[in-house]
Amino acid sequence: MDFKLNAKGWADSEYLNNLVKEYNSCHGEKNKSKKVAILIEIHIFSKNLYDDLHENDNPIENYWYAEYIRSYPELMNQISIELQKLEHPPILGLAAEKSSAPLSTINTSVPTTNEWVQKTTPKFRKRGEHYQCIDALLDKVQSTKETASLSKNSQDIERYCNTLAELQSKCVYQLASLSHKNLATQKYRTLLLEVSYELNHWAQELQKKSGEYKTRLNRAHELLGNTFYSSDISSLITLRNDLGDSESCTIANFQLNKLAGGNTKVWLASHSENDEKFLIRWMNKADLKPSILNRVSSNPEIRPYLTEEYIHYPAGVFQETVSCVISVGEFCDNGSLIKELEAINKKGAQSNQLIDNALDKTKQVASFIDVLAKNQLCYPDIKADNFLVNKNGDVVVSDLKFIRPIDENQCIIGKFHTTYECAAPEYTDQPLARDKINTESYTSYQLGVLFYELLAENIGDARLKFLSNLKTASANKNPISALNFDTPVFQSDAGQMAKSLITKCMSTDPATRPKINEILTDIQEIQNKRTEMKEHKSIIMKEILRQMKKNPEEESLCINFSKS
Repeated sequence: MDFKLNAKGWADSEYLNNLVKEYNSCHGEKNKSKKVAILIEIHIFSKNLYDDLHENDNPIENYWYAEYIRSYPELMNQISIELQKLEHPPILGLAAEKSSAPLSTINTSVPTTNEWVQKTTPKFRKRGEHYQCIDALLDKVQSTKETASLSKNSQDIERYCNTLAELQSKCVYQLASLSHKNLATQKYRTLLLEVSYELNHWAQELQKKSGEYKTRLNRAHELLGNTFYSSDISSLITLRNDLGDSESCTIANFQLNKLAGGNTKVWLASHSENDEKFLIRWMNKADLKPSILNRVSSNPEIRPYLTEEYIHYPAGVFQETVSCVISVGEFCDNGSLIKELEAINKKGAQSNQLIDNALDKTKQVASFIDVLAKNQLCYPDIKADNFLVNKNGDVVVSDLKFIRPIDENQCIIGKFHTTYECAAPEYTDQPLARDKINTESYTSYQLGVLFYELLAENIGDARLKFLSNLKTASANKNPISALNFDTPVFQSDAGQMAKSLITKCMSTDPATRPKINEILTDIQEIQNKRTEMKEHKSIIMKEILRQMKKNPEEESLCINFSKS
């Protein structure tokens, strides 16, 4: 490998350069496994290093980050090339998914905890802490493997893969700490190799790594002309300049048109010869923390609520201070919940259709919020614009920058931003105490606003006026005054139940708002009521048909339907 990171005075840079030197010093077939292990170590160490630098914002680390990402594309490219030379499959998550190298047939497996203890216990000395520290993680690996092997369920398989990836990172961390201990280094590299083979094997079981996803992943790289993995770093600069502030441009047979240009710049990329579409995002690195991205994208319970993201990559440093990240992901033709509501409105939807759609979509958003909370996360900017509808009709989230971690008291850790028009009164009332806001009661309020919007059918200028009135009413501690419950959709039994739920959610007293699980229960009760009324109507219609067949001379039958 012809690679050297030039960042004087930086210990991590020196360590990475030494790993490359060690790799280059290995020769011959007998050192093939060692070379693969070192490549894997280089890849994971460099990826973790990027995440750590991305996560922090102090000036010195920002300088190192700037230096590092100039070299990062070349490093990833060289790792990919070296792996192919060694006839080794790509490392999970590396940009070499297009490699046709077959999985190795090496007969190896991750040791159990007992086997690891035996391998790392000296005959005449006490077993070292540097070996004991992964015992619990090996237990977790064994447990998740047993579950995945029995169920063959994709979520269980993914949990196992996530645990293996966690063990991979732990091995690399230990290797960096034990570089002066030759025997320990050898044992950990052997373990790292075993874990990596196991991870590659099980990754093939995941639907995400095959079929349509892999095809679109390859096309996403084609869209960017493989820029991020090219040995010519100038192509990255060219791409950055081509996008920049352009309203439109053409790249690799894709027509790019800007959709948004605020803190996050967004382009729609449409292929010139087929109907393929992607969404390209260009964002400040401070808005997308790897710790959050990794938590949500690797969680099998959260990911069904996310759009597919194919590439996340550092895209350069601007004005010496602003670092950017670029992503290529799924584009949802159905658009946001507001766009879907506009489509329903154009078709002349009846009240029953509005209620069914609002119940379904609000329930999906509430379920997403519930899953996040169970993983100590929240989404404090719930509004119809931020949720998309994918091709299956499911509600998904595309912009992850709004997801924030919460503490044991359900308060947001660090700063958070929201849309003022949809903000609960406590957000605008006490700007200096926002870190004390209970996120469950806060999102309960926003779910009430969302539910109302999907029922009230306010679109276009009417929606802008409603949101303006809501902002004023909320500031005056009376948000309900901005709502209009006189429309036909609220006059049915189900509509009255919906009104009751919205009123509870939008209470000015956070303590009286329903919890997320209570909102889900109430929505289910309204849906049950709708089902009950549909069945009742069906019975009546059948009776009408029976009477008409029995008395064909009757000109008409008058049936008085009860409210639904």
